[in-house]
Amino acid sequence: MSFLEKIFGKEAVKIGNYLGLSFIAAMLLFTIFMAFADIFFKNNDDEIALISTILLLIGVFVGRFLASLWQRKHISNLVFIVLIGLTFALIVSLMPIIDTLITHQEFLVVAIALIIYFVISILIGLLIKLTRMRTEQKLDVANTSALHSQSELQLLQSQLSPHFLFNTLNNLYGLSLTDHQKIPNLLLKLSDLLRYSVYDAKDIMVPLTEEINYIKNYIDFEKIRLGVRLNLKTDFEESNPQKPFKIAPMLLIVFVENAFKHSKNSLDNVINIEINLKTWGNSILFSVVNSHNNIYNDKQKHSGFGLDNVKKRLDLIYKGEYDLEINETTTNYEVKLRINGK
Repeated sequence: MSFLEKIFGKEAVKIGNYLGLSFIAAMLLFTIFMAFADIFFKNNDDEIALISTILLLIGVFVGRFLASLWQRKHISNLVFIVLIGLTFALIVSLMPIIDTLITHQEFLVVAIALIIYFVISILIGLLIKLTRMRTEQKLDVANTSALHSQSELQLLQSQLSPHFLFNTLNNLYGLSLTDHQKIPNLLLKLSDLLRYSVYDAKDIMVPLTEEINYIKNYIDFEKIRLGVRLNLKTDFEESNPQKPFKIAPMLLIVFVENAFKHSKNSLDNVINIEINLKTWGNSILFSVVNSHNNIYNDKQKHSGFGLDNVKKRLDLIYKGEYDLEINETTTNYEVKLRINGK
């Protein structure tokens, strides 16, 4: 709050600013009309300029007032076309009357000119106010849409941690029965993973390096759990420090998690997974290829939850700025993703 608002109140300062701007506009209009009257009219140029200024200002205020009474929520293009067309038609009709006034300033001609001029002023006020109202409506719609998208995005992000935790606890339970000596190291890794997913991933965007570290921790977690069955190839290209990229948190981990989840259900003794991530130009390029078995994968419950979630997040955050390609064969499952860096 400014100093003047503290003394006089916010509403009084607003009215004062409005009156000040109106006074400046009146002086400017009066100067323009004086120059116009001096050129075309030899007599009474002061009176003509003053009357023109007063009528224009009053007409604009009347037009703005009438526009404020507009009850419809949507202001169509047709309304603007009609108002602009009517204004233009009146201006054209006023031209020959002004020509007549230059030589014959009769009362009837003057009265007709003043009436048409006043109506034009009202229409100008209507157009100004309706344009502003329409702009405010568009901003309200955009803000509402943005808030809705942000709320939906936050809901989607809040679903990620429970989804990951659900799968991880199932894995830990299985290992506690078959290979319990791995549990302590897995719990330490799980602590790091949960710290990131619960605290660091609350932002809409995080540095790409943090997301890469999270994926690496998850991979270390799976290495301990899967042991010699895992044949893993990874290639992570760290982003340029001079041009750090940002990415939506826990976006890529869904594809990595699915790769491990589907591969471990394969009948093969070896689990083949290849993960690549690099930056190129203004894009982040990410790919995952994993072996799988269709018979087991088709029986997986809730297997599509993570992918549906990540697709919705991609549409919310990177709409028109990403390419997602998923290819599946009888033995392999491949994901290719390109997103524009932020």
